[in-house]
Amino acid sequence: MQANDNPMKRIAITPEQLALIGGPNTVYIKEMGADEIAGIEPPPEGPKIPKGIKLYAVHLMDGTRLAVVDSRDAAFAAARQNEMEPVSVH
Repeated sequence: MQANDNPMKRIAITPEQLALIGGPNTVYIKEMGADEIAGIEPPPEGPKIPKGIKLYAVHLMDGTRLAVVDSRDAAFAAARQNEMEPVSVH
């Protein structure tokens, strides 16, 4: 076996290919910081999300963000209430 024949090498897959993994009702839950949540801040007159707070985003397998909540348990519960199968990513 040559050095570049590593069976554990990483491969790139497209969002479309990723969407096929796990089935049509699979969603993933990802922990994110407030600064990572781009474009979902409340309007200027609303409350701001404090820096350093941990949030949990629910995504379709193609990366589409469905929701952001303030706890992992709430993210999993929201997915299950909507007949989706949640999985955790790091």
